[in-house]
This record gives sequence, structure tokens and C-alpha cells, in this order.
Amino acid sequence: MLSQDGLAQQSGVSRAVIAHIERQARNPSIHTLARFAVALDVSIEALLSK
Repeated sequence: MLSQDGLAQQSGVSRAVIAHIERQARNPSIHTLARFAVALDVSIEALLSK
């Protein structure tokens, strides 16, 4: 499992933004989703699927 800090370091997205997304206080942009997908080595489609 990857922590918020780890994802922030790998994706270049701030931990604060990740925390907001996790709490559903903010929706991620397609650019942010793309950065997460690259950091996690998955496609955006895989990131969004159940």
C-alpha cells in the first residue's frame, strides 16, 4: 500500500491535494489522474475502474 506521502513524491502532486481528493473535498483533474496513473504504473482506465 502506498501512503499519501509516497504517492505525492512519485506523482509530483502535493500531499494536501491528495488528502482533499481522498476526502472527496476536491475532484482530481484529468492531468492529476494522469500523474497518478504514471506514478502507479497503470492506465487511467484501470485507475478509474472498480
